[in-house]
Amino acid sequence: MGTTGRKQRGRSLVALTTTLAVALHAGTNVSALVATFTTTGTSVAIAVTPQTSGVTANNFTDPVTYTVTAADGTTQPHTVTVAVAAAGLAIGDAYEGGVVADILQPGTRDTSRGRHMG
Repeated sequence: MGTTGRKQRGRSLVALTTTLAVALHAGTNVSALVATFTTTGTSVAIAVTPQTSGVTANNFTDPVTYTVTAADGTTQPHTVTVAVAAAGLAIGDAYEGGVVADILQPGTRDTSRGRHMG
């Protein structure tokens, strides 16, 4: 996860844009993924479509920008980019500028990190 466009407000540093890149296993259909998230904001939307964690499906073929609205009406964009790993990818292979450290398959649980795929 990275932040860009930082702005100094008083003594605190506020991130104006957050980006998140996610890599999924080969063969994943990214056209109707459902994100699970938590927020301290009053609402979350993609364009004008309200988002509900664990419910609203979105097409992640291209980057998707979630906009979180705070109680005071200010907003902060969070852009999510989803990549699908190439078939035959193995731990230790170079991928997307890094090295593959872990591969989860649908329906498996990675108890060391508390993640579940599927």
